[in-house]
Amino acid sequence: MKSPITKLAAAAAIIIAVLIGLTQFGGSGVVWAEVAKKVDQAPTYVCRLNFAASTPGQETVELTAKKYVSSEHGQREDTYFKDGELYKYTYFIPEEKVEIDLMPAEKKYRRKPLTEKELEVRQVEDVRGVIKELLSGKHKKLGRDSIDGIEAEGIEIDDPNLIKYTSSFEVESMGVQLWVDTETYLPVLLKAEMRGSKGEKAMLKADNFQWNVQLEPSIFEPNIPDDYTLED
Repeated sequence: MKSPITKLAAAAAIIIAVLIGLTQFGGSGVVWAEVAKKVDQAPTYVCRLNFAASTPGQETVELTAKKYVSSEHGQREDTYFKDGELYKYTYFIPEEKVEIDLMPAEKKYRRKPLTEKELEVRQVEDVRGVIKELLSGKHKKLGRDSIDGIEAEGIEIDDPNLIKYTSSFEVESMGVQLWVDTETYLPVLLKAEMRGSKGEKAMLKADNFQWNVQLEPSIFEPNIPDDYTLED
C-alpha cells in the first residue's frame, strides 16, 4: 500500500501532467503571449509550493516546499510537513542527470540516476514550463484582483475533458488558475485542484514568486554530511 506522502506526490505529479496536456487548445491574447515570453526568458526564480491530498476516512496530508530554480545550476526543493518540521531537501543536478534527497531527521540520503524519460518529467515539473504550456491553451478570463497586495489579472481552465492521465484515484474534475502581475506580466499565483469519483481531493499551489533573482551556485550543491548513510 502506498504511503500518504507517496500518494500526495502522485497527485501532485498528475496535476503537473494535466497542466502539460493543455496544449491541445488554441489561441492566446497579446498580453498573455507577453507573459509566456517573459517566463520563458527568466533564468531563475524562487517560489513556495503547497501540496494537499485527502481521501475520505483518512487524515489529509499537507506539505510545503520552497523551490529554487536556475537554468544554469539546476533545482532545489526544501520540503516541510504541515507543522513546520523539515522533511527533506531535494536536488536536481542536470549535468550529472541525478536527483539527490537528503533526510536530516534520519541522517540518510538517496542518490537516483535519472533515465531520459525521468529527465523529461523533471524538466516538465519546472513551473516555467507549466506556465508556458498553460498559456498556449484556451482559457476563461477572470478579470482583476489583488493577490498578496499585487494587482493581478487571472485566467482559468475548468474542463473535465482535460483529464487524460491516471493517478491513485479516478479523477472526475480539474480546475486551474493562473494570476499575473499587471505591471510586470510575471506570474504571482498558480493553483490547481482536482477531485476524484470517491471524494478524493488534491491541490497544488505555487505562490510567493521571485523572478530573475540572483541565486548563488552553492544553493544547488547537496554537501552531504559525513555522518549520513546512503539509503538503497
